Amino acid sequence: MRKNPIVHRGSDWPPTQPPDYRAHVATVIPISDRRARLAFILSLLGVPSFGITIPAAMWLGLSSVRQRRLSSGGEPALGFMALVISGFGLFTLNSVLLRSYEILGPTRLWIGIAWAAALATTAALCTASTLRIHPERWGALLVARAGLVAAMAGGTALLVQLMAVID
Repeated sequence: MRKNPIVHRGSDWPPTQPPDYRAHVATVIPISDRRARLAFILSLLGVPSFGITIPAAMWLGLSSVRQRRLSSGGEPALGFMALVISGFGLFTLNSVLLRSYEILGPTRLWIGIAWAAALATTAALCTASTLRIHPERWGALLVARAGLVAAMAGGTALLVQLMAVID
C-alpha cells in the first residue's frame, strides 16, 4: 500500500483520493466516555431486561459521577442520568415483584430471583470486559457484547414469563 494515498494528476485540483482508500486506524473513545455512555444505555434497558442491567448501570454511573479526570466533561451528567433512570427502574420493578410475590408464592419467586441474580452477575462481568478490552480486538469485544446481549435477553424472557403468570 502506498504511504501517501492522495494522488496528484496533472491539472486535477484539489487532489483526489483513490476510491478504495479508507482509514485503517480505529477511533478510540476514552474509557471515561465509554463508561458513561454504557451506563446510560444499560439504565435505559433496565426495565425491559427485568432489572438485569441495573446493577451494572448503577456501578458505571456512580464511577462516572465520581471521576476526577474527565475527557469531554459530560461524563458526570450522563452518569447521574443513568443513576436516576436506574432508580426509576427499580421502583417500577419493585411493584412487579411485590405483585408476583402475592401470586406465585415465595418458592417460585426465589428461584426467579436466583436466575435474575445470575444473569445480573453475567451482565456485570460482560460490561466490565467490554470496557477493558481495546476496541481493535474486535473478536474478544464481540464475545463480551454477545454475552451482555444474551444476559439482557434472558432477563426479558424472565419478565415475559412473569407477566404471563401474573395475567
